Amino acid sequence: MNQNLKNGYLFFLVSFIALLTQVIYLRQVLMLFEQSEYIISIFLFLWLGANGLGVLLGSRQSFSTTRLYTLVQLYSVFAIVFYYVIIIARPELLGITTSMSLMRGIIYTANSIILISGFNGWLFAQFAKQTKTGQNVLILYKIETLAFILAGLLSTIVYLYYPAFLILAGAAVTTQLLVLRQQKKWWNYLSIALILILILFKPTIEAQSLKTLFAGYSFVESKSTSEGELTLLASKEGADTLLLFQGSPAIKANPPAAAEEATLPALAQVHENPSILITGSDIVPLLTGLSQVKHKDIHILTEDLKYFKILQTHLPARIKKIIQNPNVRVIHKTLQNHLKNRAGKYDLIYINEPRPALMQNALMYFPQNIKMLHEALNTGGCLSLLFQSEAAYSGRINKNLKGSVFNTTKQTFRHTEVLGLDNFTVILASENPLSTGLTEMQQNLAKYGIQPTYFNSFHVGNRLRNQKNIGMDKITGYETKLSFDKPLVYLAGLLQMFQKYSVNLTTRVMAIGEKIYRNLRIWQLIALIIFISAFMLFSYRKPGYAVVFHGGFTGIAAQTMFIYFYQLHFGHIYLLIGLLIALFMVGLLGGLMLKNTDQNKHLAVTALISIIALLLLLTLTGSRVAVFTGILLSGFYTGLLFNTINYHKQIPGLHLYVNDLLGAMAGNILVPILIIPLLGFYLPVILILGMGIISHFLLYQRF
Repeated sequence: MNQNLKNGYLFFLVSFIALLTQVIYLRQVLMLFEQSEYIISIFLFLWLGANGLGVLLGSRQSFSTTRLYTLVQLYSVFAIVFYYVIIIARPELLGITTSMSLMRGIIYTANSIILISGFNGWLFAQFAKQTKTGQNVLILYKIETLAFILAGLLSTIVYLYYPAFLILAGAAVTTQLLVLRQQKKWWNYLSIALILILILFKPTIEAQSLKTLFAGYSFVESKSTSEGELTLLASKEGADTLLLFQGSPAIKANPPAAAEEATLPALAQVHENPSILITGSDIVPLLTGLSQVKHKDIHILTEDLKYFKILQTHLPARIKKIIQNPNVRVIHKTLQNHLKNRAGKYDLIYINEPRPALMQNALMYFPQNIKMLHEALNTGGCLSLLFQSEAAYSGRINKNLKGSVFNTTKQTFRHTEVLGLDNFTVILASENPLSTGLTEMQQNLAKYGIQPTYFNSFHVGNRLRNQKNIGMDKITGYETKLSFDKPLVYLAGLLQMFQKYSVNLTTRVMAIGEKIYRNLRIWQLIALIIFISAFMLFSYRKPGYAVVFHGGFTGIAAQTMFIYFYQLHFGHIYLLIGLLIALFMVGLLGGLMLKNTDQNKHLAVTALISIIALLLLLTLTGSRVAVFTGILLSGFYTGLLFNTINYHKQIPGLHLYVNDLLGAMAGNILVPILIIPLLGFYLPVILILGMGIISHFLLYQRF
């Protein structure tokens, strides 16, 4: 076997480990930050930035083959070590109590991402040092992309059956053995021994992490679902079990009043024997409250049937009894699909989703869902939207979320009210007048034989204090309606981790941003002109770099937007993140391998127009085919532009690769984190089109 082929196999494994760690870390941060799409962009920004820096540093150094192989072994060890750092950081993030512990947890996570990605970029540059031609970099780029495809596919296919860590451990051990085959030094044997010891310590490290959060419980088993990871813990005596979803209790120990708070305000508005729809991840208080009510039927919506079946086995006995009734059905559909395809209507619809990122997906990105909910109700039916109470803190972002929902609901229903209770803020909506006084609601419930203890004077003082903390006046007086193209308050998904602290710099910046957006729409035009002008200047000075920069920018920005659309329309991004990344890489590999001809310029224009058309289509309707096609084309477009410029050999291959990463880094932070939240979804499409026109003008004129 010649040296180039040996290096190719080794670099393939290095790239395989890189993408696998990226997917594992992405799932980890999605778990920690409640599946907020914005965290994907922040994570990839750090990853791409560190990777580019690693390539730059690596291009200035040169090591012997012996030392390079040793560093590859060290890289596989680091991949395992930093995986453990993420596990150790989990209690810091899930058990947030102070701003210091929050920052410490974030620093642990960010350092793991930056160091392992930077190391990977440095190794890329070292392997490219064998020859300094652009073609060698292109070959490495193809090998890397192929490894990324395999890692993304395996991390998704295997995920529901085995932990992704097993694939990572297998790749790390294979790398060690391949290096050992090339050189047999004492440190090579030591490295293999070290990685085997680290792998064996995994259960101990995970158990210690869980013990930090849940003292008195020990690990029993863990199962993967399409929405996340379920972990079963048992008490030391074995008498009690605790089911965790994404590291937090799946069945919350709500106080006795929570069940009545969740269900009774809406029940007091409708006639006896109602038909009920329940959706959201926290159904226990709803079913507990409905256990004392006669009902025609109850439909429970779940997007993740495997998760629900596991959850069901650990529910309290009284809840299991309700679910087993013949008039209670569990339906495996999204809310939108169920309402579109159902002929009958409901008297009551409850939505209780405590995770802000998912609640905003259901409502904010799709304000038309409020109208769909309205159409799904019988005459006199009632919609009940439950938000977690803010009694313990004052979170401005959450008030914006509730205020926008309340204002939009008020525009759709004749009567809308908001109730500030102990455990929930409840928004009620109906075509009939609503009873919101405690005495009146209690009288209505008494007609149906329901005698709640909740509506007594004991709780009145608590509710009055909570209503003040929640900011009822701000919610009812909020002017902004839900709007797909005005998503400033959507940053709630990213910033919800700061809500535990009353006032901070983040909320002040958000308030200023909202003021600018609402009062000075001209800022949209100014921002667009600045971005396009800066790119024109760059294009004039460095045309080849500008084209590749645009390819990286457009590819990653479009890919991220397509991933957002998939999460918004269909959910399950936690499971499919590896598959979606692999799909991008398939397109990228296709673009890199295409034979270079003048026809490629026309093909690139067609790909760009198709990407823009699919993005606009997904603002109107959900389509898996459109998402998958768009991600594939995004990768193809990036690879095609890189291939075209690299073919002319006017720029060193490593410089092009770094420029590609810089474009991806800029597209990943500017579009999803800054432009979309502040200026909406349509402006980045215009920006991509403007950059594309400049880039393709350069392609036709200069190359």
